[in-house]
Amino acid sequence: MKYFYNLAFILLLFSCSQKADKESEIIVRFEKVLGQPELSYLNEIVADFDDYLKDHYSGEKDRFKVFLSDISASKSISTWQLDSLKMKRYKSSKLFDTYKLVYPDSVWFNGTSFSVDFGEYGNSEVIPIIKGGSDSINVDSTILALEGTPDQMLIEKGRFYVALDSIAHLDSLVSNFLDAWQASHSMSPSNLANGLAYSLTDDNEYFAKRIFIMTSRLASQGHTTTRSSLP
Repeated sequence: MKYFYNLAFILLLFSCSQKADKESEIIVRFEKVLGQPELSYLNEIVADFDDYLKDHYSGEKDRFKVFLSDISASKSISTWQLDSLKMKRYKSSKLFDTYKLVYPDSVWFNGTSFSVDFGEYGNSEVIPIIKGGSDSINVDSTILALEGTPDQMLIEKGRFYVALDSIAHLDSLVSNFLDAWQASHSMSPSNLANGLAYSLTDDNEYFAKRIFIMTSRLASQGHTTTRSSLP
């Protein structure tokens, strides 16, 4: 019987060791794709965030998990922010998506909606008129206004999301996040925290923490469009 328990203990240790080795390999792959100086910048950001958790959740053992719980419930004792001077340095790297303000190539009205085309960028919009509102719209002035309204276009994907994508097939939390993020490119901090908390384990906290930081606080420069409909 003693031999059986010893063998079971050894097998458990071996299994845990294999799992830890696998997670380490995934992290190494992620960091290799991320590259320098992006990795150094991201580690610095995480260190600042960890300092915040230590200050505001000092009595908690699983600080990040409790933090996610507070955010998902729209409850937080303070807001974590990065120093603006550091952000200028980070944004000069390839850590973030790169966007450019682009003006429409052409705008036209087909009687029920306005169409906005951005030419070489391949993006186009159809802006419907709310039912009953067409009589109050001056077509010519609306076209001029739309022609003078730029939109944000993605020029280059940030290294953070490129590196995440490279290991998505190896980590279910990363894969689930990317599926949700690519579907909308918009996620409230509470929804993001709730999703991460649901899948959070000791093994994937490395990625969960970085995903929350980059998506909820730093990746707010994403593609946004204010033109959705006209009255």
